[in-house]
Amino acid sequence: MSAQKQTKTKVGILSLSLLSMVTVGLNTGLFAIQQAFPEAGALLIQILANTMSITVIFVSLFVNRIYQRFTRKRTVLIGEGILVLTALTALVYHSSIYCVMCYSALTGISAALILPAVGSAIIDCFEAPYRARLSGWQSILSSVGGIWFSLLGGFLAGIKWYALYLIFLLAVPVAVLTVCMYPKDQNKPAGKKAEDTKGRNVHKIMIKYGLIAIAYVVTFGVFMANIAMFIAEEKIGTQAQAGWIGALSMLGGMLGGLAFRRLYVRLGRGIFVLTFAGAAVGQMLLFFTGGLSGCAAAGLLIGMCQSIHMPSCLLALGEEAGREQSVSAALIVSCIAANVGTLISPILFTGVGNLIFGGNIRPRFLMAGIFALSMAAGMFTAYKKGTRQMPAANESMG
Repeated sequence: MSAQKQTKTKVGILSLSLLSMVTVGLNTGLFAIQQAFPEAGALLIQILANTMSITVIFVSLFVNRIYQRFTRKRTVLIGEGILVLTALTALVYHSSIYCVMCYSALTGISAALILPAVGSAIIDCFEAPYRARLSGWQSILSSVGGIWFSLLGGFLAGIKWYALYLIFLLAVPVAVLTVCMYPKDQNKPAGKKAEDTKGRNVHKIMIKYGLIAIAYVVTFGVFMANIAMFIAEEKIGTQAQAGWIGALSMLGGMLGGLAFRRLYVRLGRGIFVLTFAGAAVGQMLLFFTGGLSGCAAAGLLIGMCQSIHMPSCLLALGEEAGREQSVSAALIVSCIAANVGTLISPILFTGVGNLIFGGNIRPRFLMAGIFALSMAAGMFTAYKKGTRQMPAANESMG
């Protein structure tokens, strides 16, 4: 691949990362939705908003076939078109709380079509020594998009709750880059025999890294789904300031992306100890501090660990499963695991938290911190038992 074509391919792939955090803007608007539909209650609003996660999981079951039938590039364009259509439709139809469910479902369809196209294309188009570098840039651009969605989403939600869907119009310039620069599908290695001999092992690997990804998203989801309501409940800031806190978590994601390659090479699978420990510290900060500064520090740390954790899951799965499983690996981490975690998070921490502590939000952060700390301990135990080794190819990265 020539240098010019390589650069063009990188831009086409990585530009899709700008859309990977689109749900952040919706989360900053949850308080505005609750104010518009006070009879619905916080838990119902979070569940309706997370209809997206159910849709992503369901559509992900068919994405591999859709890619094969329509090509990955055309499928991505369809997903981007759905985002734009959702933004425009929300301006016209917004009278019912169930519009939130409908638009979340449409967002889920688009996310399921778009997100696997980033990780799978990185695995397909580039060799192992270069993937971690691109995954770091993927995290950075995801965070850039997240900052856009957080700031603009918080601002638009303060005007009208349904105006926040206008953040989806970022898909328009991204679609232009997709048309011009996203690569055509790569031919997959053929051979039924190879698939048959790897089948069981790959299945176990997917479960392992899928669960590790889910566990962090569950923790991250507590912050994203509750921070706006927490700031309002504690009377420590405004809806717009909640958007700024969300943006700071995305800034943390950018910092994590910058550090990702070196951490991934040096720590090996022990990187998961670091990310879960960081998430635990962030959640405890939210529980023990009550000001905007504490919220900002927690958001920065949790976002940084998020941008390290998820690419680590994807690369580890891609390395151990093989290139022929690139789409499946991307689906497991980017779509299924991410959205199972997002779906579980409010049910576990908001639902159970309400049963134990009533409607108080602060204890939810304590529960999430304890959960993340237990995961860090589990990852440390696994790390000490011999999961430290990294593929030799990664050692050659400059």
